[in-house]
Amino acid sequence: MKKRRVTHRIWVKYRYGVLHAHSVRPEGKAPLDAVYGHVRQNMSGEFTKRELEDVPSGGETTWINDVRQQRRDMLNEGLLIRCDEGVFAAE
Repeated sequence: MKKRRVTHRIWVKYRYGVLHAHSVRPEGKAPLDAVYGHVRQNMSGEFTKRELEDVPSGGETTWINDVRQQRRDMLNEGLLIRCDEGVFAAE
């Protein structure tokens, strides 16, 4: 499977999903599993065929990998803060 180029539209879509997942939780805190569940529930109708497939290296669905990477980027940009092991909060 060929590695895909992630578009700006995809990153914006997941950034919104991650921020929304945090906004509906008490104190804006959300463990990663809660973020995945929120994105799956609210955005699954928007997933492309490619997003539903595993990443080229295998073992993980593409949309899950994208959400995790977007959440990490948001942490690095200061939009999220680490408040407990595996739990981030909206800043």
